[in-house]
Amino acid sequence: MRGADAGTDHNLVLAKLRLKLKRHVIVNYGKRLKFQVILLQGTNKRTEFQVELKNKFQLLSEIEPEDIDPQWNRIKDSMLATCSSVLGHRYKDWITQETLDKI
Repeated sequence: MRGADAGTDHNLVLAKLRLKLKRHVIVNYGKRLKFQVILLQGTNKRTEFQVELKNKFQLLSEIEPEDIDPQWNRIKDSMLATCSSVLGHRYKDWITQETLDKI
């Protein structure tokens, strides 16, 4: 379709488009928890952690080994449970000490 009022020899292109947008899905694998590993520098917490971990690994050694994946999941779960019970989780402060000093 040429237009006489534009004064060019270019053709005007008309098109109808159907656009389908896919919904963007964000996969949440869960937030990784941080533990207070600085507590392991003290001898009391370190020995408590070692004893509890040794007890859990002793229980795991009594189980007959099978496939590597279930065995790894049991080791990982026992480590996370021991860290959670002995060390506790580390949380980020909402307000830093520097901000409190400025207030």
